[in-house]
Amino acid sequence: MAFTGLLAHVAQLFDAIGAAVLVVGLVWSVVVASLTWRTVGGRSAYQALRETFGGVLLLAVEILVAADLIMTVAVAPTLRNVAVVGLIVLMQIRRRICSCRRKAAGQRTRVCVRGRRPTNWA
Repeated sequence: MAFTGLLAHVAQLFDAIGAAVLVVGLVWSVVVASLTWRTVGGRSAYQALRETFGGVLLLAVEILVAADLIMTVAVAPTLRNVAVVGLIVLMQIRRRICSCRRKAAGQRTRVCVRGRRPTNWA
């Protein structure tokens, strides 16, 4: 029981770190966007906000997935928890496929958004 309790605390720590990354990243993204807006203009500021916060979101999701994996595998391996982790993994796979397609096409925007053509912000 002591090891399971320790892993539960580790999972809670990962949850807290993920939340902190989101909050700090949002503030950082707004600062970067406002500096860009002051120097370059509105469209570039929006792009900077989107790219900066997008990276922060991906990092936070990775951390939160680690917390869910620890909780599911070591602490509470219920069918519901396994289904949640499975859904998160499927979403991550879709995100990575979109990212790879975008990099292969040399574009900054998504290619695989429900059949719509990509929007170029540059």
